[in-house]
Amino acid sequence: MNTDPAAPSPMNTEPNSTAPKSLRQLENDYPASVFIGAEGSGALCSSVESLYAAIRAFVAALADAGLREVCIAPGARSTPLTLCLAGEPRLRCWSHVDERSAAFFALGLARAARRPAAVVCTSGTAAANFFPAIVEARQAHVPLLVLTADRPAELRDCGAFQAIDQIKLYGDQVKWFCEVGEASAGLAYFHALGQRAVSVAASPPGGVVHLNVPLREPLTESPLPGPPPLRGGGNAALPPRAEALPPPPRSEQAVLPPPRSEQAVPPPPHSEQAVPPPPHSEQAVLPPPRSGEAVLPPPRSGGGSGWGPQRILDASTLDDLAATLTATRRGVIVCGPLDADAESAAALRGLARRCGYPLLADATSGLRDGADDRGELVTAYDALLRDREIARRLAPELVLRVGPLPIAKSLLLWLRDGAARQIVIDPSAGWDDPLHRAERVLHADVAPLAAALAARIAAPPQASWRDAWRGAEARARAVLDAPPA
Repeated sequence: MNTDPAAPSPMNTEPNSTAPKSLRQLENDYPASVFIGAEGSGALCSSVESLYAAIRAFVAALADAGLREVCIAPGARSTPLTLCLAGEPRLRCWSHVDERSAAFFALGLARAARRPAAVVCTSGTAAANFFPAIVEARQAHVPLLVLTADRPAELRDCGAFQAIDQIKLYGDQVKWFCEVGEASAGLAYFHALGQRAVSVAASPPGGVVHLNVPLREPLTESPLPGPPPLRGGGNAALPPRAEALPPPPRSEQAVLPPPRSEQAVPPPPHSEQAVPPPPHSEQAVLPPPRSGEAVLPPPRSGGGSGWGPQRILDASTLDDLAATLTATRRGVIVCGPLDADAESAAALRGLARRCGYPLLADATSGLRDGADDRGELVTAYDALLRDREIARRLAPELVLRVGPLPIAKSLLLWLRDGAARQIVIDPSAGWDDPLHRAERVLHADVAPLAAALAARIAAPPQASWRDAWRGAEARARAVLDAPPA
């Protein structure tokens, strides 16, 4: 695939004149039994077979109505759209690595051919990059179809990755917006939708049609192949002490491709001299406030967000949460993109040490750097949890999640499919629970909360549980950090 956004690469050959299939032929290809039981799914994905049947009917209708050029900015959530569009012989698909370039390229194709072109992207901020070209298309009356993949309803406004509000995202810049329905609506609905979209875009004055397509996993018709085990065997990272742990029940997980090894960034040469500070401090010197003018307090530290006093839970809630942590020996603390300051990082490590829990820290959590004692930190959890046996033996009874979820897919599946109780600490006062597994969602700043909980926990931690995670981390890091053979 061409990696230059300015020089897109065609994904298929020139469009040909293959005779289109009628709606009756499409219905014969996909019997009604494909759609049975799909009602109430809440998104265009009741099953993989019905999903692809619906989208193929939609794509066939686009081609029937005269669409010939499609620009695709690939992404995971838009996989069904991409595969069905690329598989339609009457369409020529162009691959772009940049959404803004894809939209303007489609705009140029439509303007030159004087008929609609389409542009496709995945969910989230990718769709926002189409906006400049959409405005240009509206002003110039250029017919343009915008197909944006989206998260299903249960993954909206709950902290899921790449999920923004895409409903009428482009406002009055489009002639028609449609939130695409479920696969259970049937092939006739999707065939009519494709024909209407092209017709509305092309009818004078030409303009933009935006179709938002919610898609639920699985997104491919056949599962991807699994990865090989870690070098040295599938249980190379499992410490001997973990054998003594009682194996809790565990549901099956998807096998994910092996992670890329992390490469340390070399430190700068010692010869570099520190740049002397300027005569005046880097901090701007502001004039004193005028009489009666409000003065903002400094931003709070401690892993919170915004301004104002620190938020901490009441004593009763703290006591209850501390009692839960004390009574649960097999627990883990999971920290996602928290961007914790030094105070919050130290408080979380202290809480993990007090509980005897491993601290699974995302690379953007702010917890991996600057720690003198890394005994509680687990950074190789992505590799560890890809091994089903290790994931089963290290399954916890309690998960204390702090901030948004980490991005590692293996960890998400482990948390989603496990039987552990989950408690979420959300310092942003949102609702970061895209897995819908949280028993409680609590809003508090990280540093004072972690310190208050640690002070209430008096029971000594269980050494076997802590040592099992430490041993697994050490062995996995030895494999991941080893130089290539």
